[in-house]
Amino acid sequence: GTLSSMPEASTVIQHHLTHPTWYVVRNAADLCGDLDLTDAIPELSRQIHHPDDRVRRSVAGALAKLGTAGAMEPIRHALMDRSAPVRLEALMHLDGRRRGRSLAMILAALLENEQHPEVRREMLRALGRIGTADAVQALARAAEGESKMFRKRKAGATQRVEAVRALALAGPAAATALRALAEDEEEAVRSAALEALAAAGS
Repeated sequence: GTLSSMPEASTVIQHHLTHPTWYVVRNAADLCGDLDLTDAIPELSRQIHHPDDRVRRSVAGALAKLGTAGAMEPIRHALMDRSAPVRLEALMHLDGRRRGRSLAMILAALLENEQHPEVRREMLRALGRIGTADAVQALARAAEGESKMFRKRKAGATQRVEAVRALALAGPAAATALRALAEDEEEAVRSAALEALAAAGS
């Protein structure tokens, strides 16, 4: 809109990122993400350590939307934040556009120890959207119930099905993995894989 076309607006918004009031910082961070203000990344990166969870959540979302190389390190921080909503917000806006792809290995490693079911589901989905070979491999392992996390919980069928559904998001890159899972001994996993293959038309 008009706001984003004014270079001084960008300066004003960035200036608000250092405001002492938490909700001013949160609103400024939201605007940075919505208006694609990539020049705000250095200041947003500093705010990823803000004491208020609500601010960190907005900052995490903004950085993931901006997704440039400079945003990767602070996004990695956000993915390990102590607050689940902060981790979730970063994950929900991560995809294969721009440079989110470089986070596949980090996500795969974090998935092993993530205890929060919603965050774990969103991690799987983010890997699916990223869709690189590394991401597909991590999802295939999770879908097979081979990851440490899943073994520890006796590979709950639900979690494996979530990994299969996430694989479907990766498109043609996941076809081989899905075909193997369509032969799985767990019925729920088999049918999720067949469903995904049918949807992809392969």
